[in-house]
Amino acid sequence: MTTTNVEVDEDLQNRCLVLLVNEDREQTKKIHELQRKSRTLEGMLKKEDKKNTLRVHQNAQRLIRPLLVVNPFVEQLTFLDSRLRTRRDHIKCLNLINAITLLHQQQREIKTVSHRGENLEYIEATLEDIEVANKLAADIIETSLDELAPQTRKLLELIYKLAQEHCKAGKIEQRDLRLTRRDIRQFTGWTNTRLGIHLQSLLDMEYLHITSTQGRKMVYELLYKGEGQQGENFTMNLINTQRLKNEGYDFVCTG
Repeated sequence: MTTTNVEVDEDLQNRCLVLLVNEDREQTKKIHELQRKSRTLEGMLKKEDKKNTLRVHQNAQRLIRPLLVVNPFVEQLTFLDSRLRTRRDHIKCLNLINAITLLHQQQREIKTVSHRGENLEYIEATLEDIEVANKLAADIIETSLDELAPQTRKLLELIYKLAQEHCKAGKIEQRDLRLTRRDIRQFTGWTNTRLGIHLQSLLDMEYLHITSTQGRKMVYELLYKGEGQQGENFTMNLINTQRLKNEGYDFVCTG
């Protein structure tokens, strides 16, 4: 599913993994370069090579057996439990670990258990699988736990960067800085319509404050102080796999 909506309905969002489009200028430059190269002889030949690459990937997927996955560390895992929607997000994380383990089945020992007269084959998740899943979850699932929509969060970070530059140049404190919508539009390159939608969200969530209006001109104060700029996770409360290793749980063979 794809959408151009600023916000996704929460009831739908917590049933999906939400992936975002990179809208940075550098990414646009790379796309333009690729589009130009696709019109060259080299680009046309690469399109043919792509067909072979896709065929290899498809064949590799056909080799994946439908094995059961057991997670021997599941009792030690943690997850945010202060919000109702995390009941589904928690399952996403557990399924993500299973998927990563299943993809590495050729590097895992296949074990067998007898159950009701039937022999069932399974493989076990490793701490490495959990670590990879945690990194992916931090990039994908935690985004949906943010109180701001992804592109609104992106705008907030850009406004903060603009504010830092102005404060440094003018040798003033952020609380004394005032920005207009035009200042923000020129710095970000966003259209006025798009900018208006996300600015309103930042006002509603009290990241911005309107200090004055001069006709249709609005003057803003940035209340946001850069929280989360150092790469901190939001609040998923995922277990640190290194802690499990330190506690002596590093016993699973990784092949």
